Amino acid sequence: MKKGKYTLSEENVNLLTQRLMKAYHEGTTETVLNANITTDFIHKMTNVQNLTDVIDQNDKLSETYSGFLSLYGFNSMYDMYMYAKACEALPTSLTKSKDYSKLVPVKRKVMRNGKQVEVTVYEDPDKGGSQPNEGNTQAGSVPAATHAHARELKGKMHGKDKKLDTKDIAKLKQLSTDLPKGTKFNTASDYLLKLEDANGQLAGVIGYSIEDGYIRMDFYRSNGQVPGIATRGFSELIKLAMEKQKGVKVADDPQARPALIKFGLTQKGSEWFIEYKALKTNLGESWDKSVR
Repeated sequence: MKKGKYTLSEENVNLLTQRLMKAYHEGTTETVLNANITTDFIHKMTNVQNLTDVIDQNDKLSETYSGFLSLYGFNSMYDMYMYAKACEALPTSLTKSKDYSKLVPVKRKVMRNGKQVEVTVYEDPDKGGSQPNEGNTQAGSVPAATHAHARELKGKMHGKDKKLDTKDIAKLKQLSTDLPKGTKFNTASDYLLKLEDANGQLAGVIGYSIEDGYIRMDFYRSNGQVPGIATRGFSELIKLAMEKQKGVKVADDPQARPALIKFGLTQKGSEWFIEYKALKTNLGESWDKSVR
């Protein structure tokens, strides 16, 4: 007999939350709270279908289910969903996949009980994703560069307007393996900048992470045909930091030192940094023109 789908009404959600809160105060929820949270339960409770739905509706879901989320130590539905995906990643994603060797591990950061927790989920870059045809790009098929410098490339910053989708991360990580130059791809990055040439071919991928009051450039990957990918990445880092009102941190690179000094960064050990207020003062009202 096929089981029918079900969802919880707002009234039932409130009742469930009240019962769990009562049990919590009576000290009887230890087993419940330590049990794995599943995405299947979240799907049935909230009527979302996947992570994309959670990202798009995160604010509304977090407000509607705030009591339930607080009980499990989460501030947002996104954090709970990512935690749930990590809990069930190995038993479901890997065992159900016909070729689990193609799955890409993606690290994300969530908040639980007031602490930042890093979780790992597995995504198939050949499924889902915002641009499914990108997987056909091969290193040997990249045409000759049509740009004199990376500053002319078309850029799209993933993660700035809404949280990164793990499928997009997996897709960009897979594509970056065809980019021969640069540093190691970091799936834990909070922002990913995708650079394309005039033919729509991938020319570079750059990652950024939030670290306390700073944003740092994690890595860059380049096709090696367009000069200035790392420089474009640093310029975008400055823009992103100004928009998010954060300071800047970057690893030391002898070739980049002139640019770092130009923007007022100070070297400390193996990295350079600048506070947001100092960065804003140095750039002034013309900061946008300075980084382009």
